[in-house]
Amino acid sequence: MAGKSWTLEQQSELRLEVGFESWVTIVLKQGTAEVRGIELAANREYTFSGCNLAVFTWHGCGIETRGVPETIYQTSRGETTAAAALNAHTYLEARREAAARAAARDVVEQLSSSSSSSSSERPLKGPRVMVVGPTDSGKSTLCQTLVAYAARMGRDPIYVDLDPSLNDCGVPPGGVAALRVEKTFLSVEEGFSSLACAPVAYWFGYESPSENEELYRHVVDRLALAVSERVSDDARANAAGVVINTCGWVDTAGLGVLKHVAASFAVDVVLVLAHDRLYQDLKAAVPAGVVVANLPRSRGVVDRNPQHRRRARHNKVHDYFYGPRSRDQSTRQDDGSPGLVAPLAPSTLELRFRDVKIFKVLARDAAAVDSMLPVGQGSMLEPLQVVAVPPSTALVHNVLVVCHQREKGGGPFEAPRPINQGANPYQYLLDCVRPRDVVSYNNNHHNLNRPTTCAFTPQAAAGFVVVNNVSTDRGTLTILTPCSGDLPTNNLVLGKIEWMENVGGL
Repeated sequence: MAGKSWTLEQQSELRLEVGFESWVTIVLKQGTAEVRGIELAANREYTFSGCNLAVFTWHGCGIETRGVPETIYQTSRGETTAAAALNAHTYLEARREAAARAAARDVVEQLSSSSSSSSSERPLKGPRVMVVGPTDSGKSTLCQTLVAYAARMGRDPIYVDLDPSLNDCGVPPGGVAALRVEKTFLSVEEGFSSLACAPVAYWFGYESPSENEELYRHVVDRLALAVSERVSDDARANAAGVVINTCGWVDTAGLGVLKHVAASFAVDVVLVLAHDRLYQDLKAAVPAGVVVANLPRSRGVVDRNPQHRRRARHNKVHDYFYGPRSRDQSTRQDDGSPGLVAPLAPSTLELRFRDVKIFKVLARDAAAVDSMLPVGQGSMLEPLQVVAVPPSTALVHNVLVVCHQREKGGGPFEAPRPINQGANPYQYLLDCVRPRDVVSYNNNHHNLNRPTTCAFTPQAAAGFVVVNNVSTDRGTLTILTPCSGDLPTNNLVLGKIEWMENVGGL
């Protein structure tokens, strides 16, 4: 297929919209260019399908494209938001450098023979950045760009994605995750979903936090604890900081969720994308010393319709089991172009009903319950309940998470531990917005319909499976797993995410 050449001037970009059933190959012929902050190598083919992207250049470049995009056009110089992203990166990098220097100074003081005692001061932290904004405002692109810029500077930042609808950390929809990003992990085509990345993930089980707000807050707290423990044990990760991507729920209760996220992760930098009211609300809510900045929305951001989002979510699950598709020169399509192949081969596993335990976390309707009580009296019911789910054909096509076994055995839930140990400027906010850390649960699995009260904190995800078939006659269920072999545990947690392998999400 004949290609088309593009000449981009300084600080301009080539914008593309590529359909799910088509593909576009990009080759950098001269100059320098980047996609989401990741540099393109010269004369190397990069193939994209089912996505929107922009190829940006700081100094001008020549690009060749092949394929059939839905939309492709180039901008003039200065018609991008790259300068704003670079300014944000420059500020964050100064914070990282200060934290790294402080850590090095502490090490020297500890090793110095003249130092009789270690310093009691807490180490200086790198930036904890939270990017917020409405749906389709460019949050994911900005987060990936900031993380890529930091990695290219030799840092190893932690990227946290709290969007359960379309997560960029390589987990299926319904999960939230965090991963440490190194320069070698950066992939122009795959982003942070590269097979080299190993995220820590927790299962929320819904596409939007509004579907189970109580559970979402608990899951955010647990992920924040995992990130806090990671940076406290690694001076390099502590200096590199954390970049947090949030979902597009910013109205009404969504604002309270954003405040909770900021408090849980002890955020000290908030970047708001093109939302003046949200900027003012967060600026008034965060403690003194927290930087809040309002950044422009790129005019290249595309509003995705529900059909596009369904297809994108379907592909996320497919990529988890089969890996991101890539071009294969040994196979050809009807038009003579290289075929798309998946690098992984998932496996199926048959489990007996008695060998597996399936749970689901439910939230009570607080408003409905409280409305039935006398005036001034509060409900004694817990905000969340863990219930057993009997195997049935209703499980077919559902995505389940395999939870790590807790240390003392039992189910996939354990007592919570305090997060953000030490001084936290958000402590007053945490006391106001954090839900009660209790849930109904009974370790006697024969009596789960009559639960007792205990603390609730989910375990990290060991992996994800999809139920392909349930045989009530044989008492077995067949699941799709990302690799062969037995499951690490028999604890499975159900949400509301479904996936059919042969349907493109239409």
